[in-house]
Amino acid sequence: MSFVTAKQWERYGIHALEPAFVLLGPGFLSIRLESRPGIEVAHLVHRGGAQLTLPVISAGGATFGAVHVCGTVDQAHFRLADTYTAFRHQLLRYIDFVRSGRPPHPFQDTVELMAIIIAGIRSRHEGSRCVEIEEIKDLL
Repeated sequence: MSFVTAKQWERYGIHALEPAFVLLGPGFLSIRLESRPGIEVAHLVHRGGAQLTLPVISAGGATFGAVHVCGTVDQAHFRLADTYTAFRHQLLRYIDFVRSGRPPHPFQDTVELMAIIIAGIRSRHEGSRCVEIEEIKDLL
């Protein structure tokens, strides 16, 4: 599975990671972030066996939202291009949360997503070392 985004891992990696999280659910085990000028590629492993690649291309605005999902039987390629509607839905969910007090997602999912982002940063700073997500969760 591959989701592409632009800019930097810290700022935009979450936009590639969230759709993958919706498809696979919680249970990411590790990340290795390879970094070169102009591109970073995050390699993640999920407890269900899925492997995920998240390229983050600094000048890759044209590639933003490209998704390629491969399984044992078939594959699909599509593009998440309507960023306005996606952002609008996020704002509406936030407004609903403020009004109702009910979070749109379990807090533990947010913790895992942030642990993945932090683990990617640690991986980059440690020469693309494979970082276990639990290693970061233990610090939170």
